[in-house]
Amino acid sequence: MRGGAAAGVLVAIPAAAPPSLPPYWSRDTAVIVTVEIPGGTQEQYEETNRLLAAAEWFPPEGFIAHAAGPDGSGGWRVVDFWESEDDFLAFVERARPIFERGGLSSVLPKVQEAVNVIVR
Repeated sequence: MRGGAAAGVLVAIPAAAPPSLPPYWSRDTAVIVTVEIPGGTQEQYEETNRLLAAAEWFPPEGFIAHAAGPDGSGGWRVVDFWESEDDFLAFVERARPIFERGGLSSVLPKVQEAVNVIVR
């Protein structure tokens, strides 16, 4: 994650931002990735997450933040923030064997531009 002295905070802003920005601001447009896993379980999620965290390349390039939990209808929802869609797609390619092992190979993510991402 970019951030210099204020690491832990990334804010993606439009290109029309003023030229002098604090070191924790980024001109790049981040993306929000939402994954709905119908019928997905907490156990599936935790095992897949454990395998990802154990990968030598984790955390992947461009990763900003991650949240997951029940979707309210018997499935599981994951919401990630990435510096770019390309970073996310590169992660998916590396993680594909782990997802398949966890039974999550047919999940289709929704990717949308983030106007603003702030993390502590």
